[in-house]
Amino acid sequence: MTLSPSILKHAAYFKSCHINSVQNLREGFMLGGEEWEEDTLVFDMRPIKRLQNRCPICMKKCPKNGYYHTVSSRWRAKDLMGCRVWLSYRPQMITCPDHGTRNEYIPWADGNTRFTPDFNDMVAWLAGRMTRQDIVLAVGINWRTVGNCIAAAWHRAEPDVKQRLRGLKRICVDETSYKTGHKYMTVVYDLDKYQVVWVHDQHGTEVFGAFCEQLTEQERAQIEVVAGDGARWIDTCVEKYFPNATRCVDPFHVTQWANEALDDVRKTAASKARAAYRALKKAYEEQQKQLQEGIEIDGQISLEEIEKAEELSKVVKGAKYALAHSPENRTATQENTIQMIEHSDPDLAQAYQMKEKLRVVLHTKDADSAAALLDEWIKECSESVWPKLRELAQKIARQMQNLLNSIRFGANSARSESTNTTIKSLIKMARGFWNFNNMASLIYLKCSNIVIPVNDRIRLDGELRVKRREYMREYRKAGEQKRRKAALTRMSDREPMYHLYQLSTEASATAWTLLPVIRFRLIFSLHAPSLPVALLTYQSCEPWATTRFALSEW
Repeated sequence: MTLSPSILKHAAYFKSCHINSVQNLREGFMLGGEEWEEDTLVFDMRPIKRLQNRCPICMKKCPKNGYYHTVSSRWRAKDLMGCRVWLSYRPQMITCPDHGTRNEYIPWADGNTRFTPDFNDMVAWLAGRMTRQDIVLAVGINWRTVGNCIAAAWHRAEPDVKQRLRGLKRICVDETSYKTGHKYMTVVYDLDKYQVVWVHDQHGTEVFGAFCEQLTEQERAQIEVVAGDGARWIDTCVEKYFPNATRCVDPFHVTQWANEALDDVRKTAASKARAAYRALKKAYEEQQKQLQEGIEIDGQISLEEIEKAEELSKVVKGAKYALAHSPENRTATQENTIQMIEHSDPDLAQAYQMKEKLRVVLHTKDADSAAALLDEWIKECSESVWPKLRELAQKIARQMQNLLNSIRFGANSARSESTNTTIKSLIKMARGFWNFNNMASLIYLKCSNIVIPVNDRIRLDGELRVKRREYMREYRKAGEQKRRKAALTRMSDREPMYHLYQLSTEASATAWTLLPVIRFRLIFSLHAPSLPVALLTYQSCEPWATTRFALSEW
């Protein structure tokens, strides 16, 4: 086959080499236990003269060793018109005065791999968007090779990953699972540049301490905020390595603690409701036997009571998501579930109200107001009938100052949690990684501002990508505020008094002071002949939620 090499001069690696000849071959390969053949283009290459006989490390011109490889080596390039492309060359051995005898520099090789740079870039770009098996089918390589291509592309795009550690001021530390069997990795996130700066296998004091040791004393003194969950190993390292840093506990994790405690309460309440239903049903069956025998019974049990007990047990058992959802995001079915729990199970309703009260405190913008509300909340929660809520109160009391620091400085791990979700999706798409370093390479590429060039096309640089993310974040925030205003309007139409608390959606300090306890009473005058004065009982602690008020005569 005769092919003019001039049409290939647009490729980067073809600009630094000469094409001696091109062969069209039919090469066989094994797939599914059967042998197949396909068209393959083999380019016989040689570097241009100014790039020949250079050391691959220092790029100095070195004398020849006088030895060539007996067999030509091949490097896989991107496919051309559906045909596999291989670049063939027999490297020359050179003797570098600094690095000894080595193979000469190959312009089209990507490090020590047998692939070209653009091929590795293409595989790395696809790895963030496709499963590994789909990449194997698309480019025709082994699935184990995909990880090596990702690592090669990342090392070339970012030769020194330690540059990410320079200039850190606000960081977030979190651990996330990456493999079954309680396999965790530690992720350090830069809250200012929106990128992952450090990834390491396992978690704990020693692992996070290894990250701190990589920073100089001056860089440690520049750290202002260290956010994360309430792990003790984070507190230990912050006290030891960061003298000027403020420890912040993310409100998201505190809400997660409250939801877990509420779910334990729900399970206990569901067991009690189920036991009560079974006892009532058993008593009803005994009552029917006595009636058949002609024995008179006082206070007979009706079928309606049994049906209500059965319905309550089912509702409490399936109320996990209704109790966990914020009131403004609940569906009509979940709203009916909450109403039934409030009327039938006061203890569980009280635990739910405690969780909602905590959410109000965490949404407070003023740290001083939040401290007063949180003190009152801890006091009430410590007197609860549920042991899990008392444990939660003790846990939050230990982390109270760190939680108030998060409210004061506005530092949270929301972006870090979003990054953890991205990491899990990458691992799920790849069906896991055998090599942790290859997985870390993909994380560094995906969770940063590095732009992978694909097909030599124009791509958004890192700064434009940051601006686009900021725009999308503001767009989602505006949508959330619009949804909350719609919920306020809907509730104001149904309950006229609800407009009194619309100011709380703007996080005004005066509005938050109206919430000192879970249930409070507010005496006010109503312009109605039947109810001149009424008693307002606050039933829910979410100011923008679907709040219900119970009126009774004073």
